[in-house]
Order: sequence, then structure tokens, then C-alpha cells
Amino acid sequence: MKFENPEPRLIGNAERVPPVFKNEHGKYIIINKDEYFTSSYWEFSAEIPKGAKRVKLSVKAHTDTPNGKIIPAVIQCGKLRDLSGEYMLNSREDTYECEIIPLNNARKIRLELMFYSYGEGRAEFSFPEATAYNKDVKRVVTVATAYFKRSFKTDCAENMKTITGIIDKAAKDKNKPDILCFTETSYDRGINCSDDKKFISDDSAPVKEILKKAKEHKMHIIFGFHEKDDKNNYYNTVVIISDKGKIIGKYRKTHLCYNEIKKGMIPGNDLPVFDLPFGRVGLLICWDQWFPEAARELVAKGAEIIFISTAGNPTCLTMSRARENGVYVVASGAADDPGASFITDRHGDIIARSGEENECYASASIDLAAHEYIRWLSFERGHGADLYKVDRQDNLYNYYNR
Repeated sequence: MKFENPEPRLIGNAERVPPVFKNEHGKYIIINKDEYFTSSYWEFSAEIPKGAKRVKLSVKAHTDTPNGKIIPAVIQCGKLRDLSGEYMLNSREDTYECEIIPLNNARKIRLELMFYSYGEGRAEFSFPEATAYNKDVKRVVTVATAYFKRSFKTDCAENMKTITGIIDKAAKDKNKPDILCFTETSYDRGINCSDDKKFISDDSAPVKEILKKAKEHKMHIIFGFHEKDDKNNYYNTVVIISDKGKIIGKYRKTHLCYNEIKKGMIPGNDLPVFDLPFGRVGLLICWDQWFPEAARELVAKGAEIIFISTAGNPTCLTMSRARENGVYVVASGAADDPGASFITDRHGDIIARSGEENECYASASIDLAAHEYIRWLSFERGHGADLYKVDRQDNLYNYYNR
């Protein structure tokens, strides 16, 4: 694909608009010498080839301005009006990229590269590149969430029978899950026994039993338990177990409840994301999801799915975390009411939910490469996963540092 010659489109107060020019190295330069807020953008356009299933775009752009921002945006254009828009994300140093799915009535794409700054600033960018492809790209993963009612028995082995039974059942499904998530501290959930029997290590027999099941069925499993490490520290922990039967990720609950602290438990100090064969995932545990910043941090680090192991069923909160971040959420609840475990799409709508059985799971196949154009967010019709990231104003969100 070939872009037409660029044309400057200056916006804002004409007396304050910074100039845009091309230097001897072929780079476009924007310089703002004004003390006020100023903005400008450069525009490129290209025809969308017939039959194109997707278009990949990239542009190199850079600014050292602390109070400025570069925003490359790609607009799909029809015959009479703009149809949709999405942002190019900074995927590596000085490079912005995106991949669009052409709409049926789109004829052109227009790349608008905007720069704004509060006070003096400078930005530079190179001529963009675009490549059209005639094949669809899919990244389909089947995610599942488990549910079982509390037994109120005295032996954690009872829960292990239930957990391994659900794994065996899910493995026989014709649409076998790629990954199955269990509830918070599922090993001892609802078991009436002393804490010294509940706290186990990640090298304990119960964990090894789940490792064995994951390898047997070639399934990723998220398993929760009260952890006791080799220094006798106590945590509320979930681990990601690979389909080869190895622990490949661990998350320790960062937002502890009062009663957990009272028992001497220690909060985790990180919100990691994990690269799995099908995509990047983040983990939260129960009380964590009541704090929007936790989910936001995972998405900022690239999480495409958030798995939440929880003792309750705060459905509206879980749906909100999905909606406000444009991310899939898989929640495994432990309330005694049916439906405590469910899966939401990027809009926060529930697409699968546990049923009336006491020991069951719910699954859904999702395409992580799918584009979903959402109306009314930033662009009239924009790609939601990008909008949530770029339109943030992090310099305003410092209330927790005050």
C-alpha cells in the first residue's frame, strides 16, 4: 500500500499552532515554542486494496517532551463519511503499530499523527508504512471457569476429589478448555479444619496432584490455595500450571482482607502478567477486583484476559472491570448460589455462566485477534481495546500519591 503525499492539518488557535516541516534527513518535525497548550497533526491517506482482510500499519515517532504526547490514529473512510477509528500503540521504542480489519464499505484509510504539548515541546516522525493481507488472523482460545459448592467437611481431600473430578469432566468435553480456572483457595474452600492443615507449599502433594492432571489432559489450570513458603510466610496464592504439568506463573493476593492480615498473612507486592501460548493473561484474587487500579495495571502491561479467583460473586464489579478496560474476564466464584462463576466479553457482557449443578464448569471460545468497533468511545466508532489505553491521562490520576 502506498500513502499519498502528506498534508498538514493544523488545529487549535492559529496563532499558537506549532509548525510542521521536513528536515534534511526526511523526518517530519513539530516544534512548539509557545508557553500554552498547542497541538497540530500531519495527515496521510491510502487506498484499501480490494479483498484486503487486514491492514498492518507502522510509523516511527518520538518526543522528549514531558508534558506532551504523540497520538497516531488510523481512520477508515467511506465514500461520504468516516466509518471508524483506532489508535496505533507504542509496541517498541519509537515505533507505533496497529492492525485494522477493513469494514465492508471502507475505501481509504487516513493516518493522522497528532502531537500536543503543554508548553514548549518537540516531536519528530517518519513516513508511515502499510501492508495489506488477504488472510484472516485468528487467535482462538477456549477458557473455562469452575464452580462447586462448599462442603463444610473436615478434610481438604474432599475438595481435591471435586477439583480433579471437574478437570476430568472438562477434559472430555468436545470443546476441551485450553485453560480452566478454579476459585480462590479452592484447596480448602469451605473446609472446617485448622489453619496448619490448610496452608501448603507449591511443592506439596495436593499441588503435585493438579500438576499431574494438567499434564495428563494437556490443559492449563489456575489453582488457588493458602501458601506457606520455605520461610514460613503465609500468602493467598494462585498458580498457573502449564499443559505440560509445570508451574509457570504465581500470583499472591495484593489486597488482603482484615481477617487475612489478622491471621498473619502477607500481601503480594506485584501485579504480574504471564505470556501463555495463546496470549497474555493477568490474575486477581477476590478483594483485588474491588480496586479498579489493579485490573487497569494488568491491562496496561498487556493482559488480554484477566482471571479472577474469588470467594464471592460481585457480578457487577467483575463486569465493570471488563467494560472499563476492554478486556475478557474469567471469574471463578464460590458463593452458594448457582451462576457464581462466569465469563465476560470485552464489553462486560456475560457470555458463559455456571449452571445449577453443584460441581460444574462453564466455557467459551474467544478470539483474541478479533476487532470490536464500539460506538461512542473517543471515536464515533472505535476499536475499544486501544481506546482505553491511549485516552488515559495518567498525569491526573495521582490521588494515591498525595
